[in-house]
Amino acid sequence: MYSNKSKNCIQTTNRCSYGMKEFILLGAILVFYFFIQFGTLANSPMEHINTWRQGDTYSLAVNYYQYDLPWLKPELNYDGGGNNIAQLELQIIPYLSALLFRIIGTVTPFITRLISLLFFIASSLYFFLIIRRFTGKPATFASLIIYLFMPISMIYSRAIMPESCALFFLCGGIFYLLKWYQDNSKVAVWLSALFIALAIMEKTPTIFVGLLIIPVFFLKAGKQCFRMPEYYGYAAISLLVPLAYYLYASSVATFKFVDGITANHIFSAEIFSFFTKEGLNFFATNLPYYFSWPVLVLALGGFFLCFTYQRRFILLWAIAFILECITIVAIIKFAYYLIFLMPVCAALCGIFIDTLYQKKAPLAISVACVTLIFTCYLGISRETKSIALNENIIASGEFIKSVTDNDDIIAVAQLDPSYINAANRKGYRANIDYYDYIPTEPEQEVQYFITNGVKWFVVVNGAIYNDSNGSYLRFIEENYPLYAANSSCAIYKLE
Repeated sequence: MYSNKSKNCIQTTNRCSYGMKEFILLGAILVFYFFIQFGTLANSPMEHINTWRQGDTYSLAVNYYQYDLPWLKPELNYDGGGNNIAQLELQIIPYLSALLFRIIGTVTPFITRLISLLFFIASSLYFFLIIRRFTGKPATFASLIIYLFMPISMIYSRAIMPESCALFFLCGGIFYLLKWYQDNSKVAVWLSALFIALAIMEKTPTIFVGLLIIPVFFLKAGKQCFRMPEYYGYAAISLLVPLAYYLYASSVATFKFVDGITANHIFSAEIFSFFTKEGLNFFATNLPYYFSWPVLVLALGGFFLCFTYQRRFILLWAIAFILECITIVAIIKFAYYLIFLMPVCAALCGIFIDTLYQKKAPLAISVACVTLIFTCYLGISRETKSIALNENIIASGEFIKSVTDNDDIIAVAQLDPSYINAANRKGYRANIDYYDYIPTEPEQEVQYFITNGVKWFVVVNGAIYNDSNGSYLRFIEENYPLYAANSSCAIYKLE
């Protein structure tokens, strides 16, 4: 086993030189960031970006609260009149939200967004603790600001989604792994395993961190790692605990989403999606939008500067999540899956700025300032556009609530379940042609709905999803009375 003292003297010097002034500056940056985001925390989940995902996550929190559900049996509002248990990642933010709803006696998205934001800020603390071991003070603070203000960070740090929570556990797990690697802390290695297990349970793509963990064990102890209890204990905690959770979630779930995604996408020919025109276009469009060109250029430069003995930890981290993007993100093509590339991107920017600072400090300061100005401007401006409220969905949800009772089951003729979530009702999505057990012909599908307790059929914006010739809508209009309508929503009575 190598000597930690001789190999880590540079990182130790950087780390120990931090005093009260630096931590006051750190606190000031984080408080400033908190108050920048604070004004939008009361926003409805029905924002223009990821309306579906935010609405689902918030509905889980509301259902935990309303129905006093067990933590490991989260229920969506669709597709059914009840018992809609979904095989999802561990629902930490929704369950914590429900606990706070009970304490304050009301349901509000402010609580859920606040929890998400606090998780993100806590993740930035772990990021700070990581990067300060590799860079001097100017580059450390520059990379922290990049971490906080990148467009993808600004948009998702307060979103009602699990990404900020997963980032917290991922960055915490990486920090404790680094602490064990450099300082030989026995407690840190077990904390790392626990944090990584929680990260994987919160978002499965974080499992790619294993491409960092395994080499670190070999770098630490060589072949001797096979004789270390930490090696097998780490694997048992970080892999077997999430496996047990997902197997349990599958066994109790009505809708097995994780199993379906794994079978239909991950273990399929789609694993090569990155090399398709669609895959390349996705990254060409979304990387500059969510990261910004200055950050991408600096991160690329920092990547090539990591082929050194001192920085190989960062290099392995980067490779792990580049591979996550090439495989998982290229298949799913959801921009928010890029979030796990964000910390290492910020770290690589810090490496580049630090290297340049050591050679030409004035130039490094200029480059850092330009990057920070562009990053902050783009982060704030793109978040402002993204968080605009979807007034149509909100108004439709309020109208449905005003016409129906709390325990009414509805069918909404849209693929997007946000209308069901906005109404806080249980129900079905009509004419989506997704489930084998639901008929696809209008008459048969409506009869299926009636048999399963559906009382109201909702048509939004004058059209039914997937009804190109209008036959489904004509069937509804000719056979069921219009009960209520406004400019965007028509409600037909099925009973």
